[in-house]
This record gives sequence, C-alpha cells and structure tokens, in this order.
Amino acid sequence: MTDIDTPDLADALANDQDGTFRAQLTEYLGTWRDKLNQARSAGLAPGDYEAANRLAHSIDQAEKLIRFFTTLKVLATGGDKQND
Repeated sequence: MTDIDTPDLADALANDQDGTFRAQLTEYLGTWRDKLNQARSAGLAPGDYEAANRLAHSIDQAEKLIRFFTTLKVLATGGDKQND
C-alpha cells in the first residue's frame, strides 16, 4: 500500500494519474467507517456514541471532497472520470 500520509493531499491527488492514491484514500476512510460502525453496534456511552457519529460524518465529508476534487480534475484536464 502506498503511504497516504502526505503533507500536501491536494498535490498528491492532482498527481494521481492512475487513481491509485485516490483508491487507497477511499479504502482507508472505509476501514475507519467500518471500525466506527462496529464500535457503535457493540455499544458506546452516549458521549462516545455522539463523538463516533461526528467522526463518521467527517469521513463522509472527506469522501465527498475526494470525489469533488476528482470531478474538478476531470473538468480541468478534459479527461475521463476515474471509477470508484
């Protein structure tokens, strides 16, 4: 797996010609979503459950930003959109 810990995420996405970095980011976020869902299913204290919900919402927003960035890249380059 490529290291997704990069100081310039926008630059890494912009230079992601084959979509590998984007796929790895999406997989990483999905892994955390699965962990959150497992924790919520197992039961959490009300405060922890609310924090888990906020984190899940943040993951959703991060995925939306990644898709939006990809769309902008396609528009800017006139290329084909990469599949999810």
